Amino acid sequence: MTRTLLLSLSLFLAACLLTGCACSGADSSSSAPSSSEDRSASNDEGAESGAAEAPAKEDPPAKSEPVEGSALNKFFPGEEVDGYERIFTKEKDGFAEATLKKDGEEVATLTISDTNNNPQARSKFESPDDKVDGHPAVQFGKNGSSVLVADRFQVKVTSKTLDHADRLKWLGKFDLAGLSSLE
Repeated sequence: MTRTLLLSLSLFLAACLLTGCACSGADSSSSAPSSSEDRSASNDEGAESGAAEAPAKEDPPAKSEPVEGSALNKFFPGEEVDGYERIFTKEKDGFAEATLKKDGEEVATLTISDTNNNPQARSKFESPDDKVDGHPAVQFGKNGSSVLVADRFQVKVTSKTLDHADRLKWLGKFDLAGLSSLE
């Protein structure tokens, strides 16, 4: 009897592995769905029995391809501003980054990112804390501030030494008007 039970269990597990079935736990007789397919099927059954589901919220379509990172560099503050030195560190499609140094010490990280392929990044600007040159600005965490330009470009200043007011000043040193005309 034990040998037959072990053989049956082994065959069942092998069938699960071969068919891609997600068997969870040792109790295979559980009625709870054990994979996303099973949950989906049980949700479909609930829909047929009259249970209402909330419609899925879709993101707006992308406006265009992300701009090249090098095209974003010209909108950063100048190479030397108020005794600070700006040094570019990264760039890729839709993203450029620079560090801000004073007396050789890194003070802040400056970035511009194209949110075109990440519309969720724009959601934090729906209830902005501040405005910079008419653009919605928010503080994130205790070390970051950002502004949304043309409902597309997120400009950020992250620093452990600058407070929110100082980070907003640095956001104002970007060419936000020029960035807003970029397509």
